[in-house]
Amino acid sequence: MKLVLKLSIIAVFSVSILLASCSAEKSSAEFPPSCTESGFTYEDNNLVLNEATSDENVYLINNSSASQIMINIPPKKDPGADAGWSSMLGANKWSAIAISTENFKFSCYNLPSSGGEENLNCKEVLSVCKFKQADLGSAGSGSFWLAEDKPLNGILATMKSRGVSWE
Repeated sequence: MKLVLKLSIIAVFSVSILLASCSAEKSSAEFPPSCTESGFTYEDNNLVLNEATSDENVYLINNSSASQIMINIPPKKDPGADAGWSSMLGANKWSAIAISTENFKFSCYNLPSSGGEENLNCKEVLSVCKFKQADLGSAGSGSFWLAEDKPLNGILATMKSRGVSWE
């Protein structure tokens, strides 16, 4: 009887560990099939899109954390020259961005209720993928937000409504 009880406890413990480790891993299975984890890197605490290329690419960015965050370009000496890149991203929400600038860098921030900003490690709160082949069509060209802070199906629908297509 004691042996059966010990084996049952070991089995339950093993399954619990297996399930916990599986749920902690980020998986690209949630990305659309033509969107792959490529074309970006994490540097220090920042996300860098269009790593080593100035080709026009479309990325999906997911806030995989349980809290709303802000993504923005890192502070520079002349912040007025880079205005307009700040974007709020709710928990488990997505944004889509077209980038045609090489090594375009974003920082991630938490906005505590006490005010101010707390710098976050983007690698810990974001999941990112790049469409293998995206055509901006009538959406234009350059670097700009295509859609922000929506569930994935809402992001994809907004992109399509703006003339963006992908394979």
